[in-house]
Amino acid sequence: MPACFEYSSYAKAQNNQTRAGGTTFAYRELGPHGGIPLILLNHWGAVLDNFDPRIVDSLARKHRVIAIDYRGIGSSGGIAPVSVDEMARDTIALLRQLKAIKGWGQQAPQDLTHLHMPVLIANGDKDIMVSTALSHDMARRIPNAQFVIYQDAGHGGICQYHTDFVIKALEFPAQ
Repeated sequence: MPACFEYSSYAKAQNNQTRAGGTTFAYRELGPHGGIPLILLNHWGAVLDNFDPRIVDSLARKHRVIAIDYRGIGSSGGIAPVSVDEMARDTIALLRQLKAIKGWGQQAPQDLTHLHMPVLIANGDKDIMVSTALSHDMARRIPNAQFVIYQDAGHGGICQYHTDFVIKALEFPAQ
């Protein structure tokens, strides 16, 4: 894995690759080393360029930020996952490979009780791409999930309310 450089903007951060679980994953990272890194997971099918630079840049002022392309999506290799469980397992494998960490789709409900890390779930109350009810359900099924709902917001709720979201996202690791 190449050394992390501090970039002034997510849009200018270079794409990197690492192998985990037999798959090559594309990722970008920026921000200072040390402290709790933030791992950004996007909606299924989104690529690195779908992350809002206003949000990533604001988070990266205080934390190392790592954004990934899921398996089979964007510049990552392999076949795209078809469940939240598969995406979580890929993310865990990737996090282990990155060594920075110490320690999706509408389907039948999956067992998410094995996800014991804190999870922040944010959505708009009028999301027609990913039903807001599904976000409520996911937050209910993940033991340490914190749920933020943005009023009068759609699928891009965190972009519509990026200032509030950044505040909540920066406070989240300290809780």
